Amino acid sequence: MISGSEDGNVLVWDVLSGTVKHRLRHAQSALTGPQDSDVKPQSSKRDVVSAVAWNQLRKEWATAGGDGTVVLWGND
Repeated sequence: MISGSEDGNVLVWDVLSGTVKHRLRHAQSALTGPQDSDVKPQSSKRDVVSAVAWNQLRKEWATAGGDGTVVLWGND
């Protein structure tokens, strides 16, 4: 299962165990924050990943964020 979060992450879950298998950043702008691993960037409404959609035919999925961006994810 794939879900969005309020902090700009996209979570890929193992539905059988209930654990998060992958944590991805929705937008490139989220990657340009602080480089120090001890410093957590502050979240805003713009960081929210508000929608996730699956395209069965292409085997791709898309996420939409509060910052107005849509990211297309695939196997390439």
